[in-house]
Amino acid sequence: SKEASHRILGSIKRLNRLNVCNLDLNSCFFEEIEIRDLSFVDSKMTGLFLLKTHVYNTTFYNIKSNIMHCRDSEIFGCSFQEGKIEFNLHTTEIRSSLFKNINISSASFFTNNLSFTLFDNVNFSYSF
Repeated sequence: SKEASHRILGSIKRLNRLNVCNLDLNSCFFEEIEIRDLSFVDSKMTGLFLLKTHVYNTTFYNIKSNIMHCRDSEIFGCSFQEGKIEFNLHTTEIRSSLFKNINISSASFFTNNLSFTLFDNVNFSYSF
């Protein structure tokens, strides 16, 4: 629910302020929230689902995710470095973001906007 999304986000923000960035967000569902200025390091995100969610200026470092669903969402100014993320993007915009030294093989890109997004040493095998 939207209320649960806001409660989980509040917990993540408090943990980030305490420099806790290694989080287990497996099977979490976020709907209509704004994720801003957070850091996720060595986090687990398999089955994470973002619906109508805006993700801004957030760092994802060495993420472990077999599948991350993003639908009707926006990712702006984010950094994805190291690790493996299998994206399933549906009508999600990714703008002004960085993908570096990361494996995003088998990803599904049903997006209409990748403007100003940089890809450096990225594994796109079996992606479409």
